Amino acid sequence: MKKYLQTAFSSRQYMVSKDFEIYYYNDAHFSGVKSHTHTYYEFYLFLEGDVTMLIDGTSVSLRSGDVLLIPPGVPHHAVSPRPDMPYRRFVFWVSAQYFEHLVSLSDSYRYVLRKAARGKHCLFRCDRMGLHALQGKVFQLIEEQHSDRFGKDIKLSLCANDLILQINRMAYEQDHPDTPSASMDLYENILQYIEDHLEEELTLDYLAGAFYVSK
Repeated sequence: MKKYLQTAFSSRQYMVSKDFEIYYYNDAHFSGVKSHTHTYYEFYLFLEGDVTMLIDGTSVSLRSGDVLLIPPGVPHHAVSPRPDMPYRRFVFWVSAQYFEHLVSLSDSYRYVLRKAARGKHCLFRCDRMGLHALQGKVFQLIEEQHSDRFGKDIKLSLCANDLILQINRMAYEQDHPDTPSASMDLYENILQYIEDHLEEELTLDYLAGAFYVSK
């Protein structure tokens, strides 16, 4: 990912924006914060490191591709037995008011909220295809956040809503394995990529590497 899209680590645990904030942290070593709570929802997408999240007395060991939702008011903090290891993750904060707005538009935004309310957190694990689909949404939101293009405000909301819906969809599909899943998203993304790069030399090896899947 482009370095200008990365965020320098900050121990700040409050929102500056009204609706949502997203950060990509790529640290050479683990830097943690003390146990804390939020007034907003935190989506935490873990990419790399040796990290355990302690959530209101529950220990959750994380692996690459894990997506964790922590609701407002739930104490939590990350710990690591190997702070010398690289530590990469996306952190997406969404205000309770913004979630209420989304739920008023569609109950589909509520699926992970219900799961989190039952267990004080919600965790699901992405396979490689699912992680690629989710990262695509994350990258789009972060890139738009750093842009200065016409219609930026509405585009940011559309990207954030799309990301939140994607998280709900993936959690639902893991609980209902007979439903269509991210494999169709991958198929459509590959077709679109090929169509956009018809003039270039595209090989199976190149596409497999670009989409983080096996040939």
